Amino acid sequence: MPSSYTASLRFEKQFTGENVNVWGDKLNTLFDRADAAIAGLTTIALTGNYALAISNGGGDEARSAMLKFTGGAGPFVVTLPAISKSYKVWNAASGAITLTTGAGPTVQLDPSDVVEVFCDGAGLRTLGFGGLSLKDHIASVVVGGGATLP
Repeated sequence: MPSSYTASLRFEKQFTGENVNVWGDKLNTLFDRADAAIAGLTTIALTGNYALAISNGGGDEARSAMLKFTGGAGPFVVTLPAISKSYKVWNAASGAITLTTGAGPTVQLDPSDVVEVFCDGAGLRTLGFGGLSLKDHIASVVVGGGATLP
């Protein structure tokens, strides 16, 4: 029976007795991929709409814990895989970015935004209160003298 792969991070699961005398190399590769999934940063220069690359058992952009997007004015749409995972995302591009799985709720990022994004396997969410994103919640708060937060 061949190896199989984990559902969210696409790690290779060895079948019993498989890869005799090479399992150490395969395990070290898995450790490198786990390291990227926990603390890795991938920078992607956007020139148009973009879908993160995924690969069972191979290197892929969507496995990284942190994503930094650079590029022009956009706006851009970035498609994340519809799998259970969280990301820290930095919009270092000069235009707005919409994160989507292709279905369900999306997350909007203005230039310079840094957010935590959660995917439940269908849509995306970010931290928030009362049905608003954290950014929109803060923007709705009135400060003394009638001014609103920037």
